[in-house]
Amino acid sequence: MDTKEKGAQGVGPWASPQEVAAVPSMVRLPERRRDARYPTNDLAEIRILSDDCVRREATVLDVSRSGLKLELRTQLWTDAQVEVILPRQMVIFGAVRYCRRVEGMFQAGVLIHDVIDRQPTPPGHLHDDALALYLAGKGLTVPEVIRIKEHLPSCEACSVRLRTAQEIPFPARTRLFRHERTGT
Repeated sequence: MDTKEKGAQGVGPWASPQEVAAVPSMVRLPERRRDARYPTNDLAEIRILSDDCVRREATVLDVSRSGLKLELRTQLWTDAQVEVILPRQMVIFGAVRYCRRVEGMFQAGVLIHDVIDRQPTPPGHLHDDALALYLAGKGLTVPEVIRIKEHLPSCEACSVRLRTAQEIPFPARTRLFRHERTGT
């Protein structure tokens, strides 16, 4: 491990709160969001790829097309290459962009490099319920959000349905999707 990976005081990629406190000069970059975030609360495991296969528990707080926001008990170093495992669903590879201490925990942003989806999106259009939950901004899991965000740019019909629904006031959206499903 080089000095950059170890940090200023030689601690490894997993740093305890005590180690973080001992490194006052740690660089903390401001968060930069390119894409809209979707709030989630999915349990995950995270592993530093250069580490000795130690997996740590984490919670995915939000997801966008290009990144994840994680909450965990352990500090991650900026630029660490990580694997985020969503059990039986998806594995996400990325790089830590920032990590901050927040209320006794750490929140880390991960820039997504690659996704291995164990349950790929079936061909065809997105289900009305999935689009309605996506618009509501809650109720979907991380894999569901990633699948929707990957599908929309390549499907004009689903993109039009989403844009149309976005223009309708929220209470009427439910009626719109119900109408499309029943054909009435």
